[in-house]
Amino acid sequence: MSETESGSPTDAVPAPRAEWNRRGLSAADAHIVRQWWQRLTQTREALRDANKGGPPPWPRSVRAVLKRCETPESALLTEGFRHLWFMLESRNDAPSRPRDVYRWACVALMLAHVDHERPDVSLGRRLGAEKKNTGRPLMSELRFQQLMSCETPDELVRRLRRGLDLVDREGLSVTSLAAGILQWNMEYDNDDRLMGARPTERVRFQWANDYFTVLAPYQREAAS
Repeated sequence: MSETESGSPTDAVPAPRAEWNRRGLSAADAHIVRQWWQRLTQTREALRDANKGGPPPWPRSVRAVLKRCETPESALLTEGFRHLWFMLESRNDAPSRPRDVYRWACVALMLAHVDHERPDVSLGRRLGAEKKNTGRPLMSELRFQQLMSCETPDELVRRLRRGLDLVDREGLSVTSLAAGILQWNMEYDNDDRLMGARPTERVRFQWANDYFTVLAPYQREAAS
């Protein structure tokens, strides 16, 4: 499926700011996330081209088991999650709080559903992209409002999985998605590492801002 057919965001829309992505995800974590996702999803040939002789991909069954998980708790028991957690623990400043394990299980579960990425496209931009010149977004405003209103991590995972299906599981940044999931969970837990954050730095605001920034131009055109 071409980018035009799948509703990829227009290049005229600016990429999301880097600073909000880093609130939930450090630069070191972002590197680990992308390397883990590549080994989880890509072929040996593609991985060799991307990493210039780096580590090989894991067996396809590792991803298949992770994709079948319905909740973060079940993802915790998978080999795919363990690979990610061990890679994170190899850092000197590795996650140390119990809740961090659960948050990263949410990340592993959702990233297993992404087939192809565009590093410059956030979740909100992808969901708000126009669907085949219809004047409607890939994720309807009603479904997007439901995503914004999630009350539990399990509900977030369920609605994000639906959202990824709507965009054909491609065309967005895996590190931006990971950052958003981590920050959503930090906000849900009232994590003290987010003390002092402005309302515009909250992940729901960022997702909504990106969604409606992409949606507005083609809806104005359709209404004219």
